[in-house]
Amino acid sequence: MKAFTIDGDNGIPIYGSRKDAVEAADKRKGADVFATEDQLAGALAEKTTADLVEIFNAFTGVREVTKFTSRAVAVGRIWRECLKMQVEVKPVDREIEVEVPVQELKTAKAKAPLAPKAASAPTAGSGPREGGKLAIVLDMIRRPEGATLEEIMKSQDWQIHTTRTLMSAGGAYAKKYGIVVISENVGDKRTYRVGA
Repeated sequence: MKAFTIDGDNGIPIYGSRKDAVEAADKRKGADVFATEDQLAGALAEKTTADLVEIFNAFTGVREVTKFTSRAVAVGRIWRECLKMQVEVKPVDREIEVEVPVQELKTAKAKAPLAPKAASAPTAGSGPREGGKLAIVLDMIRRPEGATLEEIMKSQDWQIHTTRTLMSAGGAYAKKYGIVVISENVGDKRTYRVGA
C-alpha cells in the first residue's frame, strides 16, 4: 500500500509502502506520514490556508486555485491528487541462477544468462555524473546566490514536488553524495544553495 510524507516545505513524495515512508520521515525531521485521507487531514491540521493552496497547486495538471471554500474541501482535493501519483519502480540488480546439467555443460558450453547489472551507486563525495541533470542543478546551487525553486524547475522541466524532494535532507544530493543543501526564503522566493 502506498504512503506519503509531508514536511515544512509542503512537498508530498510518494513511497511504495508505509515502512519506506516512515524511514524517509525519520530522515526528514518533522515530516508527517499519511496513507489515508483522515491521516492527511491530521498532517495538514497545522498548515495555513495559503499552505493548502500551495500544496494543491504543486500537483501536475491541476487548475491552480487561489483559495478553497473550506479546509475539508482542500483536504479532499489534495487527497484525490495524491491518489493519482505513481511510485517510481527501481530496477532490481540480481543475477539469475540456472541449473545446467553437467553433460550439457560439457558439450554445449552453455552459460547461465545474467540480468544486466545496474550501475553501482556513487559513494558520498563522488558527485553526480558530469553533464547529467543533477550535475547541472548542482552547478546552479553552488553559485553564491544559489538558485530559486522556479529556476531549477524551469531548467530541468521538473515538477515542484520532484525538485523539493531532490533538495530535501533525504534527497539524492544528501543521500548519495553527502552534499548539504540549504533551503531558505529570499524575499518571496524559495532558494537553494550548497552549505559550507
